[in-house]
Amino acid sequence: MDKRGDRIVYVSRCLLNQNLRFPGIATRAGAFEDLFALFAGNSIGIEQLPCLETLGWGGVSRSRYFRFQPFAFRAADTWWEGPAKVLTRLWLFRFRTACRKWARLVAERIEDFEGAGSSVVGIVGTDDSPTCGVTRTIDLSGAARTLKRLGVRAADLENPDLETMREILPRLLTNGRGIFTDELIKEAAGRGLALEFVGFDPWADPSEEVGRIARALNLKA
Repeated sequence: MDKRGDRIVYVSRCLLNQNLRFPGIATRAGAFEDLFALFAGNSIGIEQLPCLETLGWGGVSRSRYFRFQPFAFRAADTWWEGPAKVLTRLWLFRFRTACRKWARLVAERIEDFEGAGSSVVGIVGTDDSPTCGVTRTIDLSGAARTLKRLGVRAADLENPDLETMREILPRLLTNGRGIFTDELIKEAAGRGLALEFVGFDPWADPSEEVGRIARALNLKA
């Protein structure tokens, strides 16, 4: 008997705080204001998805990733590529295991909301992410080889800036789901949760993206 609207949306954490983004790819100073104005204007509460990259890759700076990246880059297209692939697959297996654990926790929270009478209108992921991509992602196992064959230098990746990454990132994107999104979709399906997943492209025109998401989630723009 209060003012709650009983409608909730889950969003990738970095859409609310671009300071969490992988170094060199924050396209805004803070939040995507138009996106959250859309939800507020429709009286929808906002829940943040966990940022598995900061949890599993060495924090906001992705220090663990950057320790391994030079080795993977040098090994690409050499006889070291085989051992590098083995290490990468082991790392990705451990990372997927962590994503699966967090997907269970998120699904449990969604069940709690729905059990209390609320509904989750959608899950909005960041659609250029190897973890939270919904329709577009990055194949981390082959990223170093792809970059090297495209002529990208290791130095270009040591201190990435926005304009450099604006050129590099599209070359890495493939159709598919990020690791965490994939695990969350599987977990939701296993629990019988009917959730609408939609990707937000942080490189596109934000007003167009907000309009597209409003249509996908049947919201008033």
